[in-house]
Amino acid sequence: MNQLVELGKNKDKFADTGTQVIAVFREEAKGEEGLKMIKEKTDTPFSLALDNDNKKTGRYSSGKGEFTGYVIDGKQMITKIIKGNLRTRAKSTALLEAVAAAGGKAGSESKGGSESKGGSASKEKGSASKGGGSKTKSGSGSK
Repeated sequence: MNQLVELGKNKDKFADTGTQVIAVFREEAKGEEGLKMIKEKTDTPFSLALDNDNKKTGRYSSGKGEFTGYVIDGKQMITKIIKGNLRTRAKSTALLEAVAAAGGKAGSESKGGSESKGGSASKEKGSASKGGGSKTKSGSGSK
């Protein structure tokens, strides 16, 4: 959840780039109710999704304890993969720089230090953008 909080602190920077952040959880025992509790607890402005059966996210993850961030461009192509684990997750800075490299509008203000999409003690994955922008996805541990 720490990653969601950190990403939330940079919500304006993500919005300025046209990026939509989506966190995908793969091991939320309480299901959709658990996501509601996480959203309330973190006060995240981002969308949360659930893939407990690993049907959609499994092919992007090599195994348990992986919290990988993905940047996806407006053509739905992965342009950057930022590896992460339970303790070290993609920082907002790295995600914003990757969005800029993918054609987003991230500028020099994104070069500070911060923790990213998707990182905390929870199992998250994700962010994405609309239109010609970029999408970023951060990952979490898989089953």
